[in-house]
Amino acid sequence: MKCKLFVFIFFALSIAYNNSDAQVNVMDSLESVLIKEKNEIKQIDILNQLFGACSDSNFERALQYANLALKKSKYIADGTYESKKRMSQSANNLGIAYLQLAKYDLSLENLLYSLNLAEEIKDTNRMSNSINNIGAMYGYKGELEKAFEYFSKSAELDLAYGNLEGAASSYTNIAAYYFSESTGFEKGDIYYNKALKIAKKSGSENLIATLYSARAMGLRQQKQYKDALKYYQLAISIRKDQNDLGSLVSLYINMSSLYLKVNKRNDAKKYGELALELALVLKSPDDIMRAYDGLSDIYEKSGNMGKALETYKVSMEWKDSIYNIQSTEAIAEMTAKYNFEKKEKENEILKQEKAISDLEFKNQQKELESSRIIMFSAVGGGILFLLLAFTLYNRNKIKQKANDELLHANNNLLEAKNIIEAKNKDITASIEYAKYIQQAILPKKEKIAECFSDSFLMLLPKDLVSGDFYWFQKFGKYSVLVMADCTGHGVPGGFMSMMGAEMLNQVLSDPEIVDAGIALTEIDKRIKNNLNQVGSQRQQNDGMDMALCIFDSEDQTVQFSGANRPLIRVRDGELTLIKPNKFGVGGLLGFEKEFKTEKLDIKKGDCYYMYSDGYPDQFGGPKNKKFMRKRLNQLLLSQSSKPMQEQETKFLNEFNDWKGSVEQIDDVCLIGVRV
Repeated sequence: MKCKLFVFIFFALSIAYNNSDAQVNVMDSLESVLIKEKNEIKQIDILNQLFGACSDSNFERALQYANLALKKSKYIADGTYESKKRMSQSANNLGIAYLQLAKYDLSLENLLYSLNLAEEIKDTNRMSNSINNIGAMYGYKGELEKAFEYFSKSAELDLAYGNLEGAASSYTNIAAYYFSESTGFEKGDIYYNKALKIAKKSGSENLIATLYSARAMGLRQQKQYKDALKYYQLAISIRKDQNDLGSLVSLYINMSSLYLKVNKRNDAKKYGELALELALVLKSPDDIMRAYDGLSDIYEKSGNMGKALETYKVSMEWKDSIYNIQSTEAIAEMTAKYNFEKKEKENEILKQEKAISDLEFKNQQKELESSRIIMFSAVGGGILFLLLAFTLYNRNKIKQKANDELLHANNNLLEAKNIIEAKNKDITASIEYAKYIQQAILPKKEKIAECFSDSFLMLLPKDLVSGDFYWFQKFGKYSVLVMADCTGHGVPGGFMSMMGAEMLNQVLSDPEIVDAGIALTEIDKRIKNNLNQVGSQRQQNDGMDMALCIFDSEDQTVQFSGANRPLIRVRDGELTLIKPNKFGVGGLLGFEKEFKTEKLDIKKGDCYYMYSDGYPDQFGGPKNKKFMRKRLNQLLLSQSSKPMQEQETKFLNEFNDWKGSVEQIDDVCLIGVRV
């Protein structure tokens, strides 16, 4: 889920040739040199320097320089180390240029290309730069969990190879991630101090300004508004000296938001208008959207509802142009493709090594066999030769015809076998690829464990790809946990699960929707529209069952709305089944559906469970019957007092014991959390 970011988070980008000081003079000088330069390699270096000089003040011009640098690098590519190094650097800069213009799919495409090249030449610095920038791309999209994963990988790589300045950029981004969480200030402060120490030692004003911005955000989350304003002003002072318009517009947006928070509307409006003015100059879609959104809030708080609605509509138009399902799917697919191809390369290397090892072993065996033959031939060669010659002469004519027929039959069988194996390999590879795409979209279990420390997620696909899926996101005081069971399983179910996950991303990114029933009603409408289930002559009855919970950490309540799937609560040794709505999301019912919300109080120690129908519907046991919901609910109750990890092991063993040798009939998803 892309939650609405009321505070813009700053991330440190890894840019080659970043000349933020004296930009105008530097650019004029470099452009003059570029016109006269005839050497194409030097032209590429100058273009990358020009990109660095204007990357924070003129996004479209920076894009032109980076694009031209990569084109020239590809044109003169010769496969050498230096050639791939230039292409990796140029692709990294082009990825940043697209990121600054909020073209996230193109940004990721070029950053992954840069990373692939860096891995080929084992350039760890460029590998770390690309990984860090991929993290920043996810961060600016609002997918902070994925951003954190990439920042951590970048830091680990830099530390392993002694690149402290590179690690400082990753530390800065990790600090920003923790500062964005209301409970993460102490962890953020650790990484902030590590990064600040390195930045001051190296004299990196750029990194220091980014750190001040991140700390200001963390102080705001702690409601230390006066200190937050002080750090924002420190960052603004540095960025003004650097003429870094890109960073200034983001700082002005945050200053405006903070002034509105402390009810200083005039100051809030002043900085909001400054932000919009710079954003329009930079032609940065993301900044324009945020600036209009911030001004809408200011007008609303000031009672100017007409102006508030007008600016809000403009903000939403820009948002729709940036975030769309095609872009999200393209990014997920590119990430999965990169991971899949990387694994394929590793497997190919292992196969080659095994083939070499097998060949060496066979050669050794042949040499040994040859030695033995020579020895025995020396002792009884004459006799053996006569016997073999006589036997072969008599049998050769008899067996010749049979051997020819067998050879022909074997060749036909071998050809058919090769065709079948090739087709099976293609099919399996395609399904494996689909599996990687699905895994790229699902949230990491570790993020759920950060919110629910005693919890488990059990997902058992019938095939490689699952039609069941889980979904989680935390924003503010709310934690949203979803279990869904799509129509079908395997690849068809996998397609439905990816569409369901994207619907959840879209619907719950709207800050106005914090009601479980309203969320399911909106998802139902969108699935019908996407599958042409409204007003189409060829209607599809596909859809999904779903259990959606919204936990409120402040009010100590949980909202539940179910589409054919219940919520189980175990409290003080007593099991309560909270009934769902008697229809799923999507599909054809012939009437307008409205999903109801159940609101429950939370008591410490409560256990909540959600499951798909794959577990209770599984055949097995002594009489080959279904497991049944009653037996599953009794099992949940009997295990509820144990730690969740022990429960998961018990549920998995119980399922496998019941199933025995019987084929699994459906995907299985079972979720348990203790609050």
